[in-house]
Amino acid sequence: MAVTTLTITGMHCAGCVNSVEKVLVGVPGVDHAMVNLVTGQARIEHQFQPGEVDAFINAVHRAGYGAQAIGADSSDPFGLEGLGTGQDQVWRWTTWTLCAVGAVVIVGLNQWKSPFSPWMQLVLATPIVLFLGGVFYRGAYRSVRRMRADMDTLVTLGTGVAFVYSCTATVMDFGPVYFNTAAVILVLVSLGRLIEQRARRKSCSAVADLLQVQVSEATVTRHGERRTIPVDEVVVGDTVLVRPGQGVPVDGVVTDGESSVDQSLVTGESEPRAVSTGAEVIGGTMNQSGAIQLRAIRTGSETLLAQMAGLVHQAQSTKAAVQRAADDVAAVFVPAVIFVALQTWFLWGLFTDRWASGLEPMIAVLIIACPCVVGLATPTVMAVATGLGARRGILIKDAAALERGGRISHVLLDKTGTLTTGRFTVGAFKSFEKTIDTTEMLQVVASVEELSQHQIGRAIAAYARQQKLKILPVNGFENLSVGGVKGRVGARSVLIARLPTLRDQQVREVDRLVEKSKQMAETCRTVVGVAVDGWAVGLIGLHDLARPEAPGVVNTLRHRLGLEVVVISGDSEAATKRLAEDLGVGQFEAQVLATGKQAHVARIQGDGGVVAMVGDGVNDAPALAEADIGIAMGAGVRAGMNHVSGTDIAMRAGHVVLVSGDLRGLVRILTLSRATMRRIYIGLFWAFAYNVLLIPVAAFGWLNPMFAAAAMSASSICVVLNAGWLRYAWKPDR
Repeated sequence: MAVTTLTITGMHCAGCVNSVEKVLVGVPGVDHAMVNLVTGQARIEHQFQPGEVDAFINAVHRAGYGAQAIGADSSDPFGLEGLGTGQDQVWRWTTWTLCAVGAVVIVGLNQWKSPFSPWMQLVLATPIVLFLGGVFYRGAYRSVRRMRADMDTLVTLGTGVAFVYSCTATVMDFGPVYFNTAAVILVLVSLGRLIEQRARRKSCSAVADLLQVQVSEATVTRHGERRTIPVDEVVVGDTVLVRPGQGVPVDGVVTDGESSVDQSLVTGESEPRAVSTGAEVIGGTMNQSGAIQLRAIRTGSETLLAQMAGLVHQAQSTKAAVQRAADDVAAVFVPAVIFVALQTWFLWGLFTDRWASGLEPMIAVLIIACPCVVGLATPTVMAVATGLGARRGILIKDAAALERGGRISHVLLDKTGTLTTGRFTVGAFKSFEKTIDTTEMLQVVASVEELSQHQIGRAIAAYARQQKLKILPVNGFENLSVGGVKGRVGARSVLIARLPTLRDQQVREVDRLVEKSKQMAETCRTVVGVAVDGWAVGLIGLHDLARPEAPGVVNTLRHRLGLEVVVISGDSEAATKRLAEDLGVGQFEAQVLATGKQAHVARIQGDGGVVAMVGDGVNDAPALAEADIGIAMGAGVRAGMNHVSGTDIAMRAGHVVLVSGDLRGLVRILTLSRATMRRIYIGLFWAFAYNVLLIPVAAFGWLNPMFAAAAMSASSICVVLNAGWLRYAWKPDR
C-alpha cells in the first residue's frame, strides 16, 4: 500500500471535501482517501501503480479543483505553499478594503431617493460582484457541472438573484433594487473567508515552526580542512563543529567537548541538557556554553526534527470519527438549504401575491446557512491541538488517536524504561556451579549481551568492560521471542533469560536457583538467570530506579483523571510488585511476554474499557498497536546508529510519541485529548445550533440578508476563536 499526498486548491466547505474524496476514491486502486479542509490537503492510500499521481490530479481537476503532488522530493514537501503567501494576503486584503468602501457608498445611495441612485449603485456594485463574487461564481459553476452543491452555490444563488433582479429593476424601472444586499453580503462573506484562511495558516503553523529551527549551514572537517557548507551537503560520518550559541545542524554523537544544549524547541524540555563525549544531540537544538564536535549520524529527512515535522503533517492530514460524521451531515446540508430557500420564496409569493416579497427571506436563508462552520469546527481544533502537542514534544500521528485519548478509562504502564529510567546497573552476580567461576560466567554472558539491544544486555556488557574483562567472539546469536538471548562463546552454549523462560527452554536444575533468586531480588529489582550448556549455573541482579516523576504522574492519573492504572511487565513478580507498591498502584501483571501484553489490552477492551498503553521497547509494540491509543516513550533521539532499536519499533507502533521520554508527557497528552474534544463538541454544537435557530428566523422574514451575511461571517470567526481558545484552555503542566 502506497500513500500519496496532494495539495488541493479551491475548497471552501465540507461539501468541497466530500466532492474531492468521492472522485479520489473512484480512481481504480484507491483504498482510502482523506481530505482536510484546514490543511487543504488530500491523503490517498492506494495500491502502487505507475502514473497513479497523474490519475489523482486529473480526477481532482475534473471535479473542478486544483491539485499538486507533494512529497519528500518536492521543493515544498509539507505543502506549506498551499496555505498562501504574505503577498497573496496583501492583495486580497487590499481588494477587500476597496470593495468594502464601495459597499458602504452603495448602502448610502440606497437611501437616496433619486432616479440616478439605482444606476450609480449598479456602477459601484458591478466591480464588487466581479472581484469578490468571482471566486464564488466560478466555484458554483464547477459545482453545477458536477451536479453537486456547496457553500459557493448558496452564496452565488443569494447574491446572484439580488444582483440580477436589481439590474432588471433598474433597466425596466420598476420596484426596489437590492444592490446593497448583494454588495454587503459579498463583503461580509469574503471577510469571514479571509479570517478563516488566516486562522487556517496559523493553526497549521506547527510544521513551519519546526522547520524554522533547522540550521541552514554547518561547519565540517573534511580531509583535515574545516569549511562551512549548506546543511543539505552534510553526510553521515562527517565531523561537525558547533560553537557556543549556534544551532545543532544534524543529529549526531559528541566526539569532543562538553556543553549544555537547549532542546526546548524540539522536545519541550525546559531545562538544558548537559552533553559530553558519547552523548547524542538532536538537530535543531541550541548549543549554549561550550564548543563541541559531532559525528553526524542522521541528516536530511532522517533527522528527528524532519521526522517530527512529517508526523505532525501526517496528523493534520487525517480525520477523527466525529469529523467524518460532520462531513456526512454537511454533504446533504446544502441541497436541503436550497430546497428550504425555494419553499420560502414560493410560500411568501403564494400568501402575499407579491413574488418579489419572498426575495429577501429566500436570500437570507441561502446566506445564513454556513456549511463551512460545520466543516471547520473539527479540523481547526485538531490542527491547533497537534501543533500544541508538537511544541511540548508530543507527536500525535493521527487525529483519531487524539479523539480516542479523550475517552481513556485504563492506562497500562510498561515497567522497564517507562516507569523506570531504563538505565540498569549490575548490583550482584553469582555462579553456583563449580564448572564455571563467577568471573568467567560474567565474561561469557557479557560477550553474548554485547549483541543485545535490550537495556539489561547493555548494562551487563558495560559492567564487564568496567571490570576489564575481554569481550569474546560469539556465534549463533539469537534474540528469543519469549524474552532473553543466547549464543555460543567458544565451545560453550550460553542462554540468559528470566527463570520461567529458562524452564520453558528445558534448562536443567532451574529450581535450585529459585530461592537464591528471591534472596537476590531483595536488593536488586531485576534478576536474570544464566544457563551454560543446558544447565542453570548462576544469577545476575540489576538495579533500575523508578523515574523521579513517576509517583506524581501515577497519582495524577488515578486521582485527578480518575483512570485505572495497571503496571505490566515481563520482569519478575517480586520486582514488579515492589515497584507497583512504591508508586501506589494496586494492579500489576508480572512475567508477561509481548503477546501477553497484547492479550491483556484486548481483554480490557472486550470488557468495554478504552485503553492507553505506554511502552518503549520492541516487546511493547504489539500492545501499543492493539491499544486504543498507544503511547511510545522516545529518548530524544533514536538509540542505535546502524540498526533499528526497540525504541524505534515502539515509536512506529504507537499512535503518539513522547519525544523527550518524560513520563509527564502522558498526563499532557491525555489532558490535551480531553480539552481538544471539549472544544470540538462546543464548536459543533454552536455550528448546528446556529443553523437550526437562524434558518427559520430568516425564512419568516425576520432577518435582513445583510445581517444574515454578518451572522454567517461571525459564525466562522467564532469557530476559529473556539479552536484558538484551546491554547488557553489546555494547561499542560497542571
